[in-house]
Amino acid sequence: KPYVEALEDKWVERTNLPRVGHEAWRRFLRRNRSAISDLAMGQVYNRVTCPVCNHSSKNFDPFNMLSLPFPTVAEVIFQCTV
Repeated sequence: KPYVEALEDKWVERTNLPRVGHEAWRRFLRRNRSAISDLAMGQVYNRVTCPVCNHSSKNFDPFNMLSLPFPTVAEVIFQCTV
């Protein structure tokens, strides 16, 4: 796999978010291109801020599984027709 440089914080700060996301995905695919990555992977935007110095770090992380909450139902009614 080829070595891929991480995105520079200064470039991320001055570039619009869709462009940063596109570049992060392009760099991810340089090392991880497969049928699985084409069909079942994506990326999520993360921003972490230090509570002490208030420095903020922004990046896109790849994922292959995304948990989604399903609403809970207190009462379920089933109808059977014979």
